Amino acid sequence: MIMFKGLRRLTACLLVLCVLMAALPAPARADSGDTQTTVQTVGHTVCYVRYGANPYATIIGCLEDGTKLTVLGKVNNYYRIDCFDLIGYIAAEQVQQDENGDFFVSCAAESSETTSLPAYSATDALQLKGQIRDLAMQQIGVPYVSGGTTPYGFDCSGFTQYVFNNSGHAMNRSLYIQMQDSIIIAKEDLQCGDLIIFENTTGWGHFASHIGIYIGNGQLIHAGSHGIAVVGLEEAYYTYHYMCARRVILTDLSQETVIPAIGINQNINSSYWRESSQTETESGGLFLGFTCIF
Repeated sequence: MIMFKGLRRLTACLLVLCVLMAALPAPARADSGDTQTTVQTVGHTVCYVRYGANPYATIIGCLEDGTKLTVLGKVNNYYRIDCFDLIGYIAAEQVQQDENGDFFVSCAAESSETTSLPAYSATDALQLKGQIRDLAMQQIGVPYVSGGTTPYGFDCSGFTQYVFNNSGHAMNRSLYIQMQDSIIIAKEDLQCGDLIIFENTTGWGHFASHIGIYIGNGQLIHAGSHGIAVVGLEEAYYTYHYMCARRVILTDLSQETVIPAIGINQNINSSYWRESSQTETESGGLFLGFTCIF
């Protein structure tokens, strides 16, 4: 009888152990549709750039701690700055001057205008960018579908979300949030895996209406009206509608970025034209176009 009770206890313990093992997540597989690597991230301090000079204005991107600024003026408690030909506003508490009088970003730790974005080691970042490019290229020929987020059909931000999520970096569905969760960079600093944003591609005057992934050598892969395809950034259409470049895959090594001064002569594609074409609400919000068919 004692032996029988002991056997029942052993059987019960084995059953519990089996249930616990079954509940554990299965290891990720390195196929074309799944995350190919697991990387460790650290916080990367950045501050918000807003469309208007108030805390309720739409966030149009972020700048890294230490970034040099071209300040154009001051409105209330915000500096008006030029972010690589994109006019924006940054809270005055996020800005300091050096001994030469030059302005630079100095993120205030406890400020609501400061946030943290994930950053990777240089090795992990390089691997992640390669995975992003490879997975994006595997989707060439997939048709354009408004609202599409799968290899059965993509729209522009659905494509970028799918590629980044399935390469190992979590990304929001919204084009607006994709802009917000990335840092503003110069076009000449583009690297594989960066995002490129275009304006007014729908013809409805949208400030931001299309997004794609830079894959190097002056090329962009995106979900256009003819499906997923690779195009050259120097083509007239993309040069005309180019708005700004963004970096999503950050490294834990700070890189100083210099924002160029504005030239006196501005053409129709300048930041001044873009600023005047933006549709702003009374609260300082910004209407962003998320559908991109062209």
